[in-house]
Amino acid sequence: MEAFFRLAVERGIDSTSTRAVAEEAGVSELTLFRHFGDKATLVRAAVRHAAPTEQLRAYDPAIDASTPESAAADLGRCLRYLRDEAVRRQDLFHLALSEARRHPELQDELIVGPRQAVEVLRRALQQAAPQLRPEVDVGAAVISLQGLLLLTVLWTLHGWMQLQPAEWDELLESAVRMLVRSPD
Repeated sequence: MEAFFRLAVERGIDSTSTRAVAEEAGVSELTLFRHFGDKATLVRAAVRHAAPTEQLRAYDPAIDASTPESAAADLGRCLRYLRDEAVRRQDLFHLALSEARRHPELQDELIVGPRQAVEVLRRALQQAAPQLRPEVDVGAAVISLQGLLLLTVLWTLHGWMQLQPAEWDELLESAVRMLVRSPD
């Protein structure tokens, strides 16, 4: 799965042959087919293997909503975690963006990670609810924060945006502060 994934990120799914995957993995092509049956099954297994689905599902935002400051700090920590996971899995990010239209049959596998990230944000904002401004719509805030993460990760990985780590952290924290009540 890892050999396929490395090659598919570099070449694209259609240009990654099972022969090349077998060579990269140090196994015979017959072994590959015995284990996976066909290339489509290998592709799905490799994408599922690379996705942070279980880590995101298990992640507890643990937002301390006792004060606006603590809620904002914990929401910022949650955003940094999601950003770091996306950056850590940038190969999956690139593969999903480049191959999703060509391979709509992979949509279910490719969307699991982003959907889990949305659920993490929703849980975090629900936990922070006592300290959110009354006018904050949690659904809209989730989409806005997900959009901010997507845009900054994508543009940074492509070199279209130059963000130093401290700048990036401040940008995420600023987005969160707009959602949280002012301290009394």
